[in-house]
Amino acid sequence: MGRASPLLDASSRAWEGSTLQRPVVTPSLARAEGSLRRVGGFYDGSARSGRRTALAPTSPARAQFSEQERACLVTAAPRRGNFCAMRLRVITWNIHKGIGGVDRRYAPERVVELLRHHQPDVALLQEVTEHMPRNRFDDQVQLLSEATGMCHVAFNRQHRFAMGGYGNLILSRFPLGDIEEVDLTVGWRKKRGAIQARAHVRHGEHTRSVMLHNLHLGLAGSERARQLERFLASDPFRGIHKNTPIVLGGDLNDLWGTLGPRFLLPQGFERAGALSNTFPAAVPLRPLDGLFVRGNVQVVKGHTCTTRLAKEASDHRPIIADLDLTKLFGTT
Repeated sequence: MGRASPLLDASSRAWEGSTLQRPVVTPSLARAEGSLRRVGGFYDGSARSGRRTALAPTSPARAQFSEQERACLVTAAPRRGNFCAMRLRVITWNIHKGIGGVDRRYAPERVVELLRHHQPDVALLQEVTEHMPRNRFDDQVQLLSEATGMCHVAFNRQHRFAMGGYGNLILSRFPLGDIEEVDLTVGWRKKRGAIQARAHVRHGEHTRSVMLHNLHLGLAGSERARQLERFLASDPFRGIHKNTPIVLGGDLNDLWGTLGPRFLLPQGFERAGALSNTFPAAVPLRPLDGLFVRGNVQVVKGHTCTTRLAKEASDHRPIIADLDLTKLFGTT
């Protein structure tokens, strides 16, 4: 799956002596469980098959694991202090193919370090590459999944070239199913789309669904309007019950921050945190990226990341939100 990268060893060494906790799920466990599985252009890391076709692991299990290790694959994320299993941390980020926005240097270890630091349960990433020469032919889907411990993945390579391509990626610590793509391309313009999946979030003996939607919209205002209208009218989305938790994020290219009020708030969404500028990462001037929720989910806090890595790793800054699922599980 592409040329091996020294990133994993380097990033592992960087964690020696760190006060942060390493991810619970090991890369070998993720591979052994067949967590990276390709179907018609999609990677599906869920425990259930998607709607399009039945799934099969790419390779047989290569080791035996304890019941405790297997449970890590299906249940909660790493503990963050007083971690509550009914909390879900989500990040949305255009990683710019792992290329820095200022130094133009390909350094995916910066992306990994930021993700490991914040330890999200779900990551909605845009511009993730596979086998592109500019990116050392890395398979960033596998690289990011293994390096962060988010072993359930859904990916669609929207942009295909003679060598490699890139697209939208969902990483999750919870199993994913019902993976679908919505084509949002308008006429002759650059190919755009959304990838969506159902996360099976487990709390104790109960499992509930959280719908995830990862979008990358176009550059023109009229184009973005048509794309959101098409998305909201699409079959996978319009059939979702109003109380079902939905997390929608991505690079919306929202120059003025008006797409939420115009299209998403009337559909019952709320922004996860205050509107803030995310682009360019070094000195943000525009709120291009967004993160929204709907249904039985409450925003505990949301913010745009302002760390040094957030300024250097990409040309966009990530948005991070902690969500409360207590209402979903009916717990008081």
